[in-house]
Amino acid sequence: MRSRWILGASVSVLLLGLVLALWLVLRGEPESPARGAEAYARASGRRSASLLQGLFQEAPPAPEDPRLHIRGLVLGARGPVAGVVVLASAPVRGESLSTLPCKDSLRPGATVLDCAFVSSSAELAEWVAQRQGEVPVLGRATTGADGSFTLEKLDAGRYTLWVESAEGSGLRHGVAAGDEGVELRLGAGVRLSGKVVDDGFEPVPGALVTAIFNAESRFFETLTDASGRYQLGPFPPGEYAFVVSKEGLRSKTDRLTLHSAETDKTFFMDRPRRISGLVLRAGAPVAGAKVLATAHSLAFGDETVTFTDARGRFFLGGLKPGLQKLFATHAGDAASAAVPIFKETLERTDITLELTPAAEVHGVVRDDSGQPIEGAHVSTNLKLERSSVLLLVETDAEGRYRLGPVWPGPVRFEVSKGKDFQLHHSERTLPAGESTVDFTLTRWLRVDGVLVDTEARPIEGEYAVLAPLEGWEKGVWDKVQTGPDGRFSLIAPQPGRHMLHIGGRRVRYRAVEVSAPSSQHIVAERFPSVVGEVVDEAGMPMPGVAVGLWPEGSGKLREQLDRDETDAWGRFALSAPEAGRYRLAAELDENTLVRAASQLISLGAGETRLKLLVPTGKPVSGVVVDPRGNPIPGIRLRVRAPQGFEDVGGGWSFRGVSTEQDGRFTFKELAGEELLLHVWEPGYDFDASHGVGPRGPLRLRPGDSWLRLVLVRVGPVRDRYEKFREDEEPATSTGGG
Repeated sequence: MRSRWILGASVSVLLLGLVLALWLVLRGEPESPARGAEAYARASGRRSASLLQGLFQEAPPAPEDPRLHIRGLVLGARGPVAGVVVLASAPVRGESLSTLPCKDSLRPGATVLDCAFVSSSAELAEWVAQRQGEVPVLGRATTGADGSFTLEKLDAGRYTLWVESAEGSGLRHGVAAGDEGVELRLGAGVRLSGKVVDDGFEPVPGALVTAIFNAESRFFETLTDASGRYQLGPFPPGEYAFVVSKEGLRSKTDRLTLHSAETDKTFFMDRPRRISGLVLRAGAPVAGAKVLATAHSLAFGDETVTFTDARGRFFLGGLKPGLQKLFATHAGDAASAAVPIFKETLERTDITLELTPAAEVHGVVRDDSGQPIEGAHVSTNLKLERSSVLLLVETDAEGRYRLGPVWPGPVRFEVSKGKDFQLHHSERTLPAGESTVDFTLTRWLRVDGVLVDTEARPIEGEYAVLAPLEGWEKGVWDKVQTGPDGRFSLIAPQPGRHMLHIGGRRVRYRAVEVSAPSSQHIVAERFPSVVGEVVDEAGMPMPGVAVGLWPEGSGKLREQLDRDETDAWGRFALSAPEAGRYRLAAELDENTLVRAASQLISLGAGETRLKLLVPTGKPVSGVVVDPRGNPIPGIRLRVRAPQGFEDVGGGWSFRGVSTEQDGRFTFKELAGEELLLHVWEPGYDFDASHGVGPRGPLRLRPGDSWLRLVLVRVGPVRDRYEKFREDEEPATSTGGG
């Protein structure tokens, strides 16, 4: 009985609630004098019916999530890998450090990570301290027992996938949301370890060491232990920017390209220096004078600023060691000094700055039509007692600038505005006080254009040269390479007719007569080409690798047809003069680490795409002795690929190892089917027992791990720094495997 009563009461309460809700709806309908009772009743009826239906019908289905997923498999050396983390990231244009341009670099496409060691080191350290500029991680998953993973709720677009575990790392670029069956390889990755010490060689515990992957600004970080040691990794090989920070010390920035499995690096942090002193005018202390210090120039905003107190004293802290340039200004007067404060000195307290009348100059920068120029640079070199400093300002939207203080007398100005205007030099004699000096910049005459192939696709990396009509012997006006969109812009010294030479690398050469100024649309026939990636055994991209193309059966430097260096994602592009068979070769040369690979390829009339795998190597050690078996210290040895790669930057500078006092040497990692060992020490050569001709290199075998090299004294020989002999047939090594 009691249960029936509870059930009945519940039903009654429910019905009462429905009636009350219906009454509230009917009552809440506003009366309208423009609407009749019949219309009002019909509307109320419809509203009541919809309310009752809504109370009893099922909840509407949730809208389908339009976001996508990526599914795949992580594989290691022994098959699928369970329990590793897979991340998806994508840079944010204008926010991630890998997308922010470097304004001070002349290299196209350079980012703040490329120039952070010239003018933006303090800015980079500040970004890292505030966790700004890091690429966002937009998806995360852990592989199952079968190595599979699913990254969910991704917006449409392309992502970089990262594999992270204590055993290694993996990386794959450009994976599209929605892709299925994505294969990721877990490789050994690279590890960095070492110490952080101050400039007194004392260990720095608790320092934050941050590694930033340049290609896509992922942050990897750790803290140093009580002895100042740190360990980072494993993470993918590539180019990294480093920021080391610790309260009470100046932040340190550095850059490394990491390819070796283990790298040791010591970071040195500067203890902050302090300068204090007095500002005087006619021997009397000056209160409220502005005092600033800079170690570089007054163009980059890296100065430290303070003001004098009531007794004319100032204090500047947090300075870097070196030559500090001090400036004091007050009421139109100025003073300067160059103060050396080196590593053995932490503080200077004996500085006195005597104010004298100064000059300040302002004005407007216009173009040759009289229009103001925004963003023009006006600069001068301010002479100091033992140095000078660049004083630079930028014009505002109205072309106005204000520069000073400068010393009265002759002042030489330099005014510039990018590549559109000619550089302007002007010398003026300025009195003390304010002066007005206006400048006019003359626009360059330009020949602009775009280079495309016969299918209207832009051609990047081709040379465009503007020269006189009379021919090359009269000189060259300007030379550039086409950009990613195929565009080029060349400077002409005067109006009239000129000759545009274009092609020879990516497309067949053309010479076109053009006028200046003008705009050109050049269509050219592409050479057969090979476009690809250089990757390691885990499929991770390898930046900074030299890649070259030779005719089949040749490897001499003078016969190299084209050369490139892989970018941050391991990409390269090479061209050949005609279809046929060629040898494609790659070499990574980092002193004690040399990895090389090559393969024969067939090129057709179009573009060939491929991946070139450069294997991981093994250490090779040995000893260098004379014919009597005595060790020879200080012998320089170098390993190269058989293909004639020119060193980056030109020339034949030494890279390799030197023997220790006991004659021993070690190459950290060597890999390649054919590697050549050269003796780089003048006056020494291989003993005839090695089967090597005079000054000939020794061919290493893939299984070599220990070498015993016998060297003999020789007479005057050709300078090895100029060129290797290319007509020698290298002998096989006599080392043990």
